[in-house]
Amino acid sequence: MMGIIFTIFLVYQWDHVVPVLEFLGIIDWLDSMGLIYEDAAYLTGFSIFMFAIKATIIFCILVAVFLVLGIILTMIGSSSVGFFLLAVPFIILFSPFLFIYVLIKGAFETEEEKAENRRIYLEGKKTILELIQESSEELTKEQAFNRLNRLPTSGDTNFLIAVTKNEDIYLLLPNPVGVYFHEGVPAEKLAVEKTEVPIGKDPTKLPNRLTATLSETGSKYTTLPIEDINYIYNYNKKDFNPVINKFITTKRFDNYLKKAINSYFTRKFNLKRLMSESKTREDFNNYASQLVEMNAFNEDIVKMMWESEQFLTAEKE
Repeated sequence: MMGIIFTIFLVYQWDHVVPVLEFLGIIDWLDSMGLIYEDAAYLTGFSIFMFAIKATIIFCILVAVFLVLGIILTMIGSSSVGFFLLAVPFIILFSPFLFIYVLIKGAFETEEEKAENRRIYLEGKKTILELIQESSEELTKEQAFNRLNRLPTSGDTNFLIAVTKNEDIYLLLPNPVGVYFHEGVPAEKLAVEKTEVPIGKDPTKLPNRLTATLSETGSKYTTLPIEDINYIYNYNKKDFNPVINKFITTKRFDNYLKKAINSYFTRKFNLKRLMSESKTREDFNNYASQLVEMNAFNEDIVKMMWESEQFLTAEKE
C-alpha cells in the first residue's frame, strides 16, 4: 500500500520531486539503472515502484537475518554485538520513512524557505576562524601594540585575541614595555569550540556562537612570538568575556600582573639612574631612548597604587 501511494505521489508531484532528487544526488543513480524515462512520469513511477518491490524483498530478508543473528547473540552472551545487530534493522526499517518525509517536505517548500534552509545550513558549516572574523574587528600589529601598551590591573578584561599560523587561539595580555613587544607578547592559550546547535535551530539565534575555555594549567603564562601570529582581533565580547572573567581570577594572571608592574617601574628607575651616571653622551642617549619607549598610558594611576603597596610592604617589614 505504501509503495502504491508513494508511486502515485511521485507521478503527481514529479516536477517538484526531481529538484529534490537532484539535490540529493539520486537522479543520476536512478538514471544509470534505467529507471528514468524522460517525458514519461507514469512510466518512471512504475519503474521505480517495481524496483522498490524487489528492493523490499531483499530488505526483508536482510532484516530477518539481522534479527535472528542479533537475538541469538543476545541470548548467548548479551553482547554489544548482539545489540548492534538488533539496532541495525530498526534503523534501516525507518530510514525509508525519513526519506519520504524529506521528499514531501522538499516538494512543497517555497523558494524563500529553500533559501532560508540553505542559509542556516551554510551558517552551521562556518569554521571557528570564520566566526571570529565576522564578529570581531581585525587589527594590524601596530594597532594591537597601541592597545596593549598599558600596565595590567586587577579586573582588566580589555584583552585582544590572536590567531596563529596553526590556527591556535590566544588571549593577548597588556604589555607595557614597548621594546619587548617585538620579541613576543604575554599570552594565554584558549581552547575554542563551536557551540552545539540544536537540530533545526538557526545558529545565528544562539546567545554565543563560540565556547572558549582555558587550556593551560600552572602559574606560568606563555610568551607568543610575533612572527607566529597571523591575525589579531578586538574580540566579540559575548563569546570571550566568560573565559576572560575566569582567567583574571587565576594565579597565572596574578603572577603576570605583579611581575609586569614591578619590572616596569624597577626598569624605569634603573634607566633614570643610569642616565644620571652616564659618562658619555652616547650612553646617555641610549638610556634615554629606552626610557622614551616606556610610555604605558595608564602609568600614573598604576604608579600611585604600586608605590602605596611598596610603602605598606616596607611598613610591615
